[in-house]
Amino acid sequence: MRSVKILILSIILTVILAAVSAGASASVLPKSIIVKSYYITLTPGQEISLKAVVLPKKAKDKSLNYTSANERIVVARDTGVLRGVEVGTTAVTLTSKANPKVKTTVQVH
Repeated sequence: MRSVKILILSIILTVILAAVSAGASASVLPKSIIVKSYYITLTPGQEISLKAVVLPKKAKDKSLNYTSANERIVVARDTGVLRGVEVGTTAVTLTSKANPKVKTTVQVH
C-alpha cells in the first residue's frame, strides 16, 4: 500500500513539474530589439516602415511601442510607420510591450 502511495505521489509531482516547465517556456520575455539602421533620414511628408527584430526568437509577445521624442519633426505610429513632419533631428524609441526595460533608439533627421 505504501509503495502505491509513493508511486501516485511521484506521478503527481512529475505532472506538476512538467506543467510548470511548459508554462515557463511559454512566457519567454524579449531581451533585445534590433533594427537595420539606427540613423534614418526623412523629408517632410515622407513615410517609411521601420522594421525591427525582437530577440530571442522564442519570445512570446514581440509587440512594440514606437515613441517620437519630438512629434513636430517625426510622428511614429505603433505599426512602425514613421512620417517626417518638419526638418530637424529627433529620436524614435522602440520599447517592448512585454518587457518595457528592453528598448532601442533610432536617430531621425
